Amino acid sequence: AGHDHKPLSERVVNVSGDSVLVLNAGPKAYRIAVADIELQWDEQIKTYRKKISGSLVSMENEKADSAFMREFGSYFERVKEYMDEEVVYFDTTIRAVDALFGPAAYTAMIHQIQLETSGADISFAAPFSTHAVLEKGPLYWRDMFKLYRYENFLCTLKLSGAEVREFLEYSASLWFDSLPNNHHSVLLLKSSGKTDRYGLPLKNAYFNFDSGMGINYEVDLRKARGQRVKILSMADGSPFDENKIYTVVMNSYRANGGGRHLTKGVGLSKEEIKKRIIKCSDTDFRRIIKSWLHKQKHYKPEVVKNWKLLPEKTVNKLIIKQKESLIEK
Repeated sequence: AGHDHKPLSERVVNVSGDSVLVLNAGPKAYRIAVADIELQWDEQIKTYRKKISGSLVSMENEKADSAFMREFGSYFERVKEYMDEEVVYFDTTIRAVDALFGPAAYTAMIHQIQLETSGADISFAAPFSTHAVLEKGPLYWRDMFKLYRYENFLCTLKLSGAEVREFLEYSASLWFDSLPNNHHSVLLLKSSGKTDRYGLPLKNAYFNFDSGMGINYEVDLRKARGQRVKILSMADGSPFDENKIYTVVMNSYRANGGGRHLTKGVGLSKEEIKKRIIKCSDTDFRRIIKSWLHKQKHYKPEVVKNWKLLPEKTVNKLIIKQKESLIEK
């Protein structure tokens, strides 16, 4: 295993009832995964008896190969120099963790860039980090990877107003618990309480927590799932129409069915999704962000309070407690 980057060495039981060793070295070559397999031929049953064990071995004290460094060291230095290019000056600090709990400067900036770049009516975007902090001061090219971790393009689709609401309903069902609950949590958490490497016991992946911009809406956590989102108006105050077709911008992961917002949430087939796509960018979205910010020279990220969670009083109290706990971790 490797795609989720989480170090792992444990056994799972497959559908046949057999114990299977799963190894995941984790990210950035900090460790390597080692499997020890001993096979002994059993003449009576005409098959091998197997003993399999595994471990993760730290690379912390391993020295870099000198021949490798001689060959590629200069390229590495050139990459570092490229990453030190200043993009923009941030007039305030932003924290990705804020985007877990509602409108945040972090996601507002992504929405703003998506809307201005595409000319779409509505933007959908999720936080691509829960722990990134972009400090006030110069923002460098290397910081773009904190801001937007994954390679994506920008796609514009056609969705009806009703489908926009269904998209947000699905996102809210992954993201927020119902109130009142016994966990005293706004976020939907794992019943086991087991946390990820950032100390978050989230039931679902945070990069599927899409919010919308270009519209004003509410998410009422007292209501049943599927009936919690109420879209009040477009951002300029004009009426929102569930029967109208809107242009909606999102990243290519989401536009191709990632997270199942468009499939399970809206109910579109993969073939129908392809028909709905108007266009996708030629450039990856991280470069689009860099180019947009570079033109600003100075940029002050601000919260755009175009949506909120209900009931406000209860939600705000819970958020204060949860946010303090997560920031401490």
